[in-house]
Amino acid sequence: QTIDERIFNCLPEYLGEVGTKVDATVEIVKSFYSEKWNTNYITAITGDNRAVRFTFKEKLEVGSRVSLEGKVKEHGDHHMTKLNYVKLITK
Repeated sequence: QTIDERIFNCLPEYLGEVGTKVDATVEIVKSFYSEKWNTNYITAITGDNRAVRFTFKEKLEVGSRVSLEGKVKEHGDHHMTKLNYVKLITK
């Protein structure tokens, strides 16, 4: 499957309600560095097959699995959960 197909086939559920803190182990499937904003835009899939997106200062390698915690910022299209205040628990 392509990365876009994997994201599209994720569960039609959000990771949590807006404003709640969540923690998850995720697989990084996309990473884009923006020179303008000096940050990485990360798309990941949780262990229970939910799509999440967040920004992160450090580079995270595509294919790696990390445990993180963050706050649900908003619910996006196609059940994409957008996180902010993301901290890595383990790499």
